[in-house]
Amino acid sequence: MKQGSNVNTEKNSVEIEEVEGRKVEGKIVTKTLIKTGNITMLKITFEKEAYIPPHRHSFETVGYVLKGKLKLEIGGEEKTVKEGDTWVHPRKTIHSTKAITPSEWIEVRIH
Repeated sequence: MKQGSNVNTEKNSVEIEEVEGRKVEGKIVTKTLIKTGNITMLKITFEKEAYIPPHRHSFETVGYVLKGKLKLEIGGEEKTVKEGDTWVHPRKTIHSTKAITPSEWIEVRIH
């Protein structure tokens, strides 16, 4: 990516094995779409039954489901989200994600 550019054209999909030191289950792929000083936008893909166990971040995240169905637990509350739904993980809030069906979403991290 060129310095000063907000558009990322690089092929940079990464299969992740852990999040915040916690081992994930199933295939989970992230692709950075845009990265600026304090914002990162990712496209995240989960195979069916993929799971990220409870963890927390020092940054806030917001998500938008492109396709599929996910079970989220955010701060002790469970919710199911599907295509077109959104959510927020406030800073330092424990959360987890499990794919009920193969799923894709956009996640924006605010550092």
